[in-house]
Amino acid sequence: MINLFKYFIYEDYNDSIIESSKLTLSNSEFLIISKQNELEEVLKKNYQFDYYKIDQINEGLKRQAKAFCIFVDKNLVHITWLALNNVSKKFVDDWPMKIDWSNTGVWGLAYTHPNFRKNGFYQYTHKQIQKFLLNKNIKFNRFTIKKRNIPSISAMSKFKPKNIAKGYSFHLLKFKFRLSIPINIK
Repeated sequence: MINLFKYFIYEDYNDSIIESSKLTLSNSEFLIISKQNELEEVLKKNYQFDYYKIDQINEGLKRQAKAFCIFVDKNLVHITWLALNNVSKKFVDDWPMKIDWSNTGVWGLAYTHPNFRKNGFYQYTHKQIQKFLLNKNIKFNRFTIKKRNIPSISAMSKFKPKNIAKGYSFHLLKFKFRLSIPINIK
């Protein structure tokens, strides 16, 4: 059996005009976890990862990805990952694309627990990623979204990212083939 998945590949330009935003729930907190020792410190402070597997977080950190997290009552309810090199990109977004790491980051694997959706956590985190990248003088970020993931496409449309390619992923048994078709932007 052959499965076909359609993707959009986006690029977002980070400029210096990022509106400030606040978390919508008073009992929410934003943290960036970049290294294993930072995760250990968070765990010592009784933060919980009930909705997300701690093994996945350990794997992402081991591969040098950065976790942008929102906690509500010290329980992780949203996470988005950021890659700044090829090692971390393989964890965050395995879509084949050429990246100039001197001015581009790649984010993905965003997840919000269903009980906490529609609180603006996805968009808040995206703004925090933009700020993080700008502080490193990185002007672009890229991400892929499945064509059928309407909630993600809708949330990201507020940032007006540029759709730079269409992607097609064909799965036949255990084999995966991918094809990207650049979009000519005038």
